[in-house]
Amino acid sequence: MPRHTQKEYRGVDFILVEKNLASLGYFTPSNKRARTQTTKMVTFAKIEDGKRLRAKAIIIPGATFGLPTTADQDKYFALQKIVMDSRKRNGEVRNPISFSSAELLDLLAQCRNSGRNYKHIDEWLNVMTATTIISEGMIYLDGRYIWSKDRFRVFDQAASIGSELEG
Repeated sequence: MPRHTQKEYRGVDFILVEKNLASLGYFTPSNKRARTQTTKMVTFAKIEDGKRLRAKAIIIPGATFGLPTTADQDKYFALQKIVMDSRKRNGEVRNPISFSSAELLDLLAQCRNSGRNYKHIDEWLNVMTATTIISEGMIYLDGRYIWSKDRFRVFDQAASIGSELEG
């Protein structure tokens, strides 16, 4: 298992990201959430031991929330920074992972005094918990190729607790 480290280069913080999620096309490049698109399918093919292996991932958005966008990816990357900083401080990461919306907004260089920014974080949590990924393909297990199918979400659960700011 690779050792995860956080590096700083010329004043820029680097974060580790889930390679499969990044290469999967989970986040749709769009400045508006597409609420009408029912699925997004990504297919992969590779040759291994002379055999052509195919895999696909189907990204299914929650009907109310739509597909994750690159704005959601920015928030996801900010969360990864929070997770890595916690790991650096505490030597490990434990669930549940807690953070404040203000902390996330600071990392995104967005205004803490805008109710709209807090609403966007709430919407992001809804999208990330509602979107399902169905992964299908061939895996090599016990010396043979077998078909597999997995269903999962990036966030299993998200809870929001707090109070309205005085204003």
